Amino acid sequence: MEKVIAFIKQHKWILLLSITGTAIVIFFVISLITFANTSKQQVIDTSQIEENNNAKIIEEKVTEVKVSPKNNFLDNSNIVSYLDDLEYVDEEGIDLATYEIVDEKINLTNKTTNPEFTLEANNTVEHNFLWDYFYNIFGEINTTKYIDNFIINTDGVDGSLASMYLNDGNVWGFYVDPADTLKKGKFFDLQDFTYTLVHEFGHLLTLNSSQVDYNNYDEYNCFTHLLSEGCLYEGAYSFIYFEKFWANGLYEDWKNNVGYDAYEEDQTYFYEDNPDVFITEYAATDTDEDIAESFAHFVLTDKPQSNKVMDQKILFFYDYPELVSMRNTIRKNITSIYPDFFSKPLNIQ
Repeated sequence: MEKVIAFIKQHKWILLLSITGTAIVIFFVISLITFANTSKQQVIDTSQIEENNNAKIIEEKVTEVKVSPKNNFLDNSNIVSYLDDLEYVDEEGIDLATYEIVDEKINLTNKTTNPEFTLEANNTVEHNFLWDYFYNIFGEINTTKYIDNFIINTDGVDGSLASMYLNDGNVWGFYVDPADTLKKGKFFDLQDFTYTLVHEFGHLLTLNSSQVDYNNYDEYNCFTHLLSEGCLYEGAYSFIYFEKFWANGLYEDWKNNVGYDAYEEDQTYFYEDNPDVFITEYAATDTDEDIAESFAHFVLTDKPQSNKVMDQKILFFYDYPELVSMRNTIRKNITSIYPDFFSKPLNIQ
């Protein structure tokens, strides 16, 4: 025992330093383990927070899709198509049902007695569905002040899909053929149908009573440009468009080579002889179809950057703030029903 005490006294500083060093090592080891566990817990907590946030974002997106009222517009399972695969009927078609437009609604006023089309003539659910699609796009810009009737008309598959027509009483009718629009109760080419509607609205925009004098059919008393609907007013969109793009000799060339009674191949040759002038071959039909095609591209495509004549025709509409506002409204309404419309290339049939 005395030897042990003597040894401790002799080596007390060495023992003290050893004990202190051991204590320091143990302290650092314990601190390191504690820090590692804390960091690991923070990583777990952070990951959990991010996962929860991501789940919340996904949930919000899903909820947004579910509650959007117009996203479900096209999912109408009550539509029955009675004209699927209908063969050619007549060049001018057959009026199956005529509706009077009152505010934003349509009221049936007449229907065909042809027994072959009885089911379609009474297909009011389908007719209202087609009208509602049109009104959801254009109703906000007060289109119905120019249209008096909505007519379900058919000439069979692959004929006229839709049209605007001014009758002898200067009453505009909006015609739609379900045979070219729906199949098995669904739109089989909604993009093409939408394009056609915008094109036909272009006619209504440029040929309504604020643009054309329906009482002036006298070519010697019309000092602007005479159409089948009447004489264009001096400030009409169509007359300014005509002066800019047709009065430089193109109209005379069209009269000599195409005209209103031309064969289809004459129109094709005229289109091919004027590259970069017409947006589509159909635009080469006449001045009316040209401005309607340009308007449809103005609404449904991006603003062009080139200086081709066909692009200048689209840029023409950007000079009118009221038409730019109209474009924005129509595009907004189309997107609310068909969210992917403008993410796809415009495919014209």
